[in-house]
Amino acid sequence: MNDFDPSTEAGKFSYGFFKTFLEEKKDQLISFFSRNKVGFLPKGCGLGDLKHSQKKQSFKQLKYLLGEHPTLPIISIGLWINSLPEEDQKKGVEGIRNSIYKTHKKKGVSILNMASTGFMEGFIKFLTNYNLKKNLTKEELIDIYEQSLEDWERISLFIQKNQPLENTVQAIQLKLAQGMPFIYVFASYGAILTMQSVIAQLRSSNLLQQFGYTYSKENLEPKGSKIVLIFEKL
Repeated sequence: MNDFDPSTEAGKFSYGFFKTFLEEKKDQLISFFSRNKVGFLPKGCGLGDLKHSQKKQSFKQLKYLLGEHPTLPIISIGLWINSLPEEDQKKGVEGIRNSIYKTHKKKGVSILNMASTGFMEGFIKFLTNYNLKKNLTKEELIDIYEQSLEDWERISLFIQKNQPLENTVQAIQLKLAQGMPFIYVFASYGAILTMQSVIAQLRSSNLLQQFGYTYSKENLEPKGSKIVLIFEKL
């Protein structure tokens, strides 16, 4: 679609016809302002897809928690990516990573990375529950949200299928040693067996007490095919 310039188009109409013009051009106007707010629309993502994302309870909840945060347009794209078939999620992220970085830097890319792991809605759920538990101010919650995006590469870990248990525990230990407020460890499908062994070892050792952490487990898929361990600094 060619870029739509509302000021040029409007100039062709007298004031008496402007209301009719707006009705006829409503979808194009919305598309114009939407594309300029986000910066672009990803390939395969239409305005209707973004509007659907913004109607999701998770998007509304995040907006309620954070207010009109500048990352919300990228969150709507992330939720759209999350809705794609799993094999298309990483393709969707790779196709727009550079464009997102140009406009939203590291935080925008972190949102895409969350989306490609299926953690987008899980992260919003985590923020909601954490806010209820701690009764945070909006400023404190925004700080946790933004810091998680800024530090995403440091605080996230993905367990690979057939990864030796000893190596996995060592990798988690290195993450915990950094002393970050939160650490997120992901596993899916075949790697979940390794994750279960990790949980058993954590329970039987003093590793968490040593570094001053507690943890919780969240299912990211209804059938439990994707899970995340969330480690919280005490």
